[in-house]
Amino acid sequence: MQGIITEPKYILDELTASQEKGNVIGIWASPLGEGLFMCAVENIFDDDVEHDMVIILKDKDLNGVPLQAHVLFLQEIDKVFPFKTLYNDPSVSDSTLRYH
Repeated sequence: MQGIITEPKYILDELTASQEKGNVIGIWASPLGEGLFMCAVENIFDDDVEHDMVIILKDKDLNGVPLQAHVLFLQEIDKVFPFKTLYNDPSVSDSTLRYH
């Protein structure tokens, strides 16, 4: 997939790819705030109570800014934009971007 993705099934596919490969993903979701947030996925699991997928993001965005929320339901995510850039913990001093 390329470009902005809005279909929930494909959003989940890209979030899963971010979790498995460690790449950055741009996310638009109202709990994060307004606009695009470049972050990465730490974990994904199915919530039987809410009947939705729970997406756990890394605590900080690509620039090291703490996210307003790092636990989202899939239904809260409006759209995503996948990147090939690998997410590196911003608290580590090496700020070199790496590609795969």
